Amino acid sequence: MDCQPNRQGQLSAKKAAKIRAGMAELDLWLQDLVRRGWATLPTDAASLWHEIAARMVDAQAPEIARELRAIAQLDPSDPQGSRLLARLGRLYSIARGWQHFDELPPETQADLRSQVGWTQPRRDLLIREGIKSRWWVLGRHVEAVAGIAKLKSQRIWLWGEAIERSALLLGYAHGTEPFYGDFLPGTSFEAELVFYESGYPLRAVVKGEICPSEPVDRLPGYDSINDALQAYSSALGQNPWLERFPLALAACVPQKRGEVAIDGFGKALPVSPDFTQNWQLAAVGGGLPISVFGEWNGEFWLPLSAVAEGRFVVLGHG
Repeated sequence: MDCQPNRQGQLSAKKAAKIRAGMAELDLWLQDLVRRGWATLPTDAASLWHEIAARMVDAQAPEIARELRAIAQLDPSDPQGSRLLARLGRLYSIARGWQHFDELPPETQADLRSQVGWTQPRRDLLIREGIKSRWWVLGRHVEAVAGIAKLKSQRIWLWGEAIERSALLLGYAHGTEPFYGDFLPGTSFEAELVFYESGYPLRAVVKGEICPSEPVDRLPGYDSINDALQAYSSALGQNPWLERFPLALAACVPQKRGEVAIDGFGKALPVSPDFTQNWQLAAVGGGLPISVFGEWNGEFWLPLSAVAEGRFVVLGHG
């Protein structure tokens, strides 16, 4: 008799209980923080964030700990302090979600597990049937992981030609270690991808072999910013904790030295202050409409690539 599945179920139940207790503690901590207000925080307020972050690690919620460490680096007096409040609100909604975990549909439960860092095992994904398609590599972004020395994350954004939907390959590497796979923006490949369970599935893993295909000379973009934002709103309705949304505009004109993008209807999309290639973005089209792909976080757009007259230009942070 195989007792392994039963043992795994017991371990999962214990882990869920530990996370739920940690989220209850975070819930109370955040409520107390809001009641006291920023003005009452001591000069060594960063230590408070790191203390609660350490407790979240003990509660087996590493992603929550990472977010708390990142928030500790923010200045509440900054003009963009509203971003801090938005991040706190997001943490609070995750904590509250865990208090009602058993009442939620499986897809929402999967998203809540993902938010605390409890990801679906790769081996479990690879036994499932995936989606075969030609996948366009639209963009790549590499950044340091907050609070963990020398750890980097890589986001590879794909577009499935056969299914007309986006996919995200997320990877990590320490120090000078290379990331898995050679996914160059502007290229494409034939492969089978399996998506992680989610209310709005984006993250995926490659199953089996990768067969290189022809270069990419266009972007599958929205016709207007309004259309793009409506799609984003719909995605949030399916996964309220979606951090980044793949957003491509079929035709836009970078203006104000590449600080905003204007669509054909005159609506503007603000470019992220973290974007450092504004002049290159503005120069790609020379004042004419171009296709641009990037990440939208609900406030700013981070361009990662552009196509002008069939020429693919990499803009990403890589």
